[in-house]
Amino acid sequence: FRLLLQIRRNPIRRNLDYYEVEERNSPEAAKWYRKAAELGHAGAQNSLSAFYFRGLGGLPQDDAEALKWARMAADQGFAPAQTNIAYLYQIGRALPQNHAEAEKWYLMAANQRSHNAMLLLAQLHDENGKYVKAIAWAWVAMTLAQDYDKEQAARDIRTKIARRDAVTNDDIDQAEALANSILQSLP
Repeated sequence: FRLLLQIRRNPIRRNLDYYEVEERNSPEAAKWYRKAAELGHAGAQNSLSAFYFRGLGGLPQDDAEALKWARMAADQGFAPAQTNIAYLYQIGRALPQNHAEAEKWYLMAANQRSHNAMLLLAQLHDENGKYVKAIAWAWVAMTLAQDYDKEQAARDIRTKIARRDAVTNDDIDQAEALANSILQSLP
């Protein structure tokens, strides 16, 4: 697996240097992610965050440092980082468990058409017994899926939720209407 990082060297001339790293989880990768993250690259900030959460690349496992880098990326509107922040609120790791905050962050990412955010939002609503919203977001994710695997994952979640005893045919009809409304509102 090869990793290619872009590091901005001269913001005036906008020259980019490229660095190849053999192992994605190596100390060498961590070094280059840090350089790019310090220059404000949201993707590198998000990756560096993951390194700290998991203790990869020779870095210590450090939730506070991981959260710092994830927030920097999320504050730039980087959907994968927004999804990660939402998940941390959902499970209560590095942040107090808060499903309302999780929903807020998932919605930010979902509004950028993040498939993962849509699926996790569906699961969050399912956990909270909001089955209409859960089915709707799984439906949206299924409709916007770019490949078969993502479509199938969304279909499986939608089907699982729709088969719950508490879900009625009326709920499914409302979910379909909500999904269509969401699809029309997405950029």
